[in-house]
Amino acid sequence: MLRMSKIAVMVMLGGSLLASGCCNAVSEKIAEKAAEKVVEKAVGGDATVSKGGVSVKTDKGSITAGASAKLPDNWPKDVPLIAGAKIVSSMAMEASSVVSFQSSMMPEQIVAYYKALPGWSQVSNMDTPEMKMLVLRNGQRNLSVTASREAGGALSQGQVTHGVAN
Repeated sequence: MLRMSKIAVMVMLGGSLLASGCCNAVSEKIAEKAAEKVVEKAVGGDATVSKGGVSVKTDKGSITAGASAKLPDNWPKDVPLIAGAKIVSSMAMEASSVVSFQSSMMPEQIVAYYKALPGWSQVSNMDTPEMKMLVLRNGQRNLSVTASREAGGALSQGQVTHGVAN
């Protein structure tokens, strides 16, 4: 898990290099390749950095952030993403996967959507003015949902983590 955290930091670093916006086409390509090499050396995997985002694949899993982020290949079919949500990043490992997204729905609506999924039963929940959290179980599988919204913000930030218990 520490290695995947390191990967996440390096993905954000690569994205920051691109987000600076000070590059023309040639220097952009040079910056992309340099960022890829930095990430690859740090995590020992294959990295792709572009205006569309950053993705890294290692023998332990993969992470993608930015416009190219999508549901991980191992995402369970019975856990659909909320309609209209925009995926900002995703991570896939052998027994788990994580999707971070933005939605116009309120945090209460996001949590209620996942709570109503057929076959999943609630294990715990936390409800504060700043954040909503829900943990569900379906057999040996766990689902953790968090959602928050900044005061006056137009979008909610959500994260859904799916894992298989050992």
